[in-house]
Amino acid sequence: MKIQLSKMETKFLLNKTSIQIVEKKIDLFGNFIHHNNISSIFIIVDSNSKKYCLKDFISINSSLANSKVIEINPGEASKSLQVLNQICLQLVNLQIDRNSLIINLGGGVVSDVGGFVASVIKRGVKFINIPTTLMAQIDASIGGKVALNINKYKNQVGLFNDPDKVIIYPDYLKTLPPEDILFAQAEVFKYGLISSQLFWNKITSKKFSITSSLKLIISDCIRMKVDIVNQDYYDYSERRKLNFGHSISHAIESLFFNEFDPISHGLALSAGIICETYISQIRFGFSDSKLYTIVNTLLNHFPYIFIDSKYDVQILDFIHGDKKKSNSSLNFTLIKDIGSAVVNCSVSNEEILSSLEFYRKCRI
Repeated sequence: MKIQLSKMETKFLLNKTSIQIVEKKIDLFGNFIHHNNISSIFIIVDSNSKKYCLKDFISINSSLANSKVIEINPGEASKSLQVLNQICLQLVNLQIDRNSLIINLGGGVVSDVGGFVASVIKRGVKFINIPTTLMAQIDASIGGKVALNINKYKNQVGLFNDPDKVIIYPDYLKTLPPEDILFAQAEVFKYGLISSQLFWNKITSKKFSITSSLKLIISDCIRMKVDIVNQDYYDYSERRKLNFGHSISHAIESLFFNEFDPISHGLALSAGIICETYISQIRFGFSDSKLYTIVNTLLNHFPYIFIDSKYDVQILDFIHGDKKKSNSSLNFTLIKDIGSAVVNCSVSNEEILSSLEFYRKCRI
């Protein structure tokens, strides 16, 4: 199904979750705390959101004055069972109860870790996501998936649990370095490739500037994700469209996390989209010109990642450990055209290796 774009929306509903884009900080809570008889509030941050957002955030509502703050380190290393145990122990010592509220103030790692904690502590407490990065505002904080990593494998332990609210305040993006906005655009490109050629044409236009269109882009991406997830919440078919580019990019992320300095999800996704577009072209036979239109768009936006071929077997190992694998089948999402995705495509080792070699030859 191709999604058509409309004027900017600021309110969405996904299952029980109210998702709202707000212009003013005063609107971040409304009367939620009072109406839900919240006994205590805990705010989970990483060192970045603590430094740049926490003080300002607490100042907006008197109910937050006595909140207790729990800080984690930024990055994928915090998505671990060890960190989960540490946070839960802190919460128990701080006397969290079933009527407490957890607020996740940060990027995708914070919403994953904080959402997981809220889902299991005391058999579940209410939680709200306040995403402060573009990647979290358009994707990671929305949809009810929370997950942790197991050793070198990404998102292996997780569950579905909706936050009570997702409140998006785009001005928090002003606290980010430019590369964070840049790398998050890989997720923006993905939405166009899987859902809407109209959106793809818009964001790849020479006149397009993401910095001047942020609020509209956030609204468009949320609309597309909510539409997809509402059709297939538990991720058996339609929702898997959102996985395009991610099978290979998660493996690249894991490789760099284990062998080198970690790289951002968005940067890894830019390479994953190129690789999986190449496999898509082999599978569905769209034109070379369309393939290179997509590839060159990505390469012109994102730095090239050098991946030595000696690590290809390790990348395959990560992909075979992916949660989307079924029996011996590696289930990828591919595209048969811009704006048209196909889920549960069985992809061979040879096709993956060929795509990595293609990426190496694309360096410009």
